[in-house]
Amino acid sequence: MQVLHDVDLVIKEQFTLLKGSKILYLDTAATSLKPEMVIEAECEFYRRRYATVHRSLYPRAQEATKDLYLTRELIRKRIGAPSVKGVIFTRAATDSLNQAAQFLMQIIEGGGEILISPLEHHANLLPFKALEKKGLLKIRDLPVHPSGAVNFEALFKMDLSNVSALTIAHVSNVTGVTQDLKQLGAICRTKNWVFIVDAAQSLAHKKLDVVDCEIDFLAFSAHKMYGPTGVGALYIADRFVDLLEPINYGGDMILELDRDMHFQEPPLKFEAGTPAIAQIIGWKEALNFQNSAIFEKKVETFGHIASAYREGLKAINGVEILSAPDSESIITFVVNGVHSMDLALLLGEKGVEVRSGSLCALNALKFFEVNSFLRVSLGIYNTLDEVDSFFNKLKKVLQIF
Repeated sequence: MQVLHDVDLVIKEQFTLLKGSKILYLDTAATSLKPEMVIEAECEFYRRRYATVHRSLYPRAQEATKDLYLTRELIRKRIGAPSVKGVIFTRAATDSLNQAAQFLMQIIEGGGEILISPLEHHANLLPFKALEKKGLLKIRDLPVHPSGAVNFEALFKMDLSNVSALTIAHVSNVTGVTQDLKQLGAICRTKNWVFIVDAAQSLAHKKLDVVDCEIDFLAFSAHKMYGPTGVGALYIADRFVDLLEPINYGGDMILELDRDMHFQEPPLKFEAGTPAIAQIIGWKEALNFQNSAIFEKKVETFGHIASAYREGLKAINGVEILSAPDSESIITFVVNGVHSMDLALLLGEKGVEVRSGSLCALNALKFFEVNSFLRVSLGIYNTLDEVDSFFNKLKKVLQIF
């Protein structure tokens, strides 16, 4: 226990926002706090090393380009991609999923069906909903258990003859369930479906292998991985990356221009304009932090901390836990007779920062037949010692109601 306490202290020291503060930050699923090394890397780049990438030949520009590619390589390793040519920088996971939806239209025949679970974040629903509205695609519900896990038995009983694609979050931002991507990927490959995965909630604390899971498109954001806002990535599988046409057009993507456009080789082919250079360089430090032994050791404790929150909630009358029993970082619940947003507001006044509302998943509210969620989500800086403090404050707030 002493070793773990020492690990907690070392990690918390990295987060300036928490130093000397009584804030209990439990909203990492919305966005993670940033360690000092990430903040410093971004600031230092602006102060002393700023230059554009790819275009210029002076030393600072070459160094910036090198750093950008180091970030791309770290991402490639984290997701098990065979090369960096399929690792495309975007504005964030939402942008990545919008691009994936547009790329899908280049791959499948119009009018095909896509399976989407009823618990998906709007970022993994609305881009496809927009295509459905145009008559280009039809959305069908992917059957799930109450935990949010895919119900494979129900899936195989469906008429799947018109299905062309399947999209799902690796870890649900509502229930915290971790999907079996390997089984889903095997099904998609057998049936020749395009397999799209939203990894926004998973890559902060989990590694995955896009080749092993046979993923075609993988979307994620830096800001949920202890990195800067405004940048993310989209992985495109080798079988598609050379065939697809870009979604965006502009500078640095063109190799030659005559009566036709001759594009640069991927990934530059898909990255029109100046990228978020400082943010990408900051992301590199976040990825290095995630790869550290101390980070990985702390992640191993998440399940224990999440279990302590669940047990505490079970002891409170009127609390209904909606998240998966084995969720490692997300605990979503409602309190009968109390609106979650009222509860979150009063908890916030006591320094407990949690998420309330629809969690950007209105279909999930309908699935659980509730009007609002309250969500506790864990980050690398949260500790077992905080659990008692959370429940002391929660019980005081509940007394008001």
